[in-house]
Amino acid sequence: MEGADIDGSVVLRFPDMQSAKAWYNSPEYSQVRNMRINATMGRAVLVNGANFAV
Repeated sequence: MEGADIDGSVVLRFPDMQSAKAWYNSPEYSQVRNMRINATMGRAVLVNGANFAV
């Protein structure tokens, strides 16, 4: 509603905050995390308890 438009967004859903943090810190994701950070402009946000209509 406010600010500059974005080109897109990605939403990942986890059963709980602990699972999200475990994925983020996992060896598998850490192998590509820096490539993603260096190749894109964006931010990562953890939202606890959000219900998204799909």
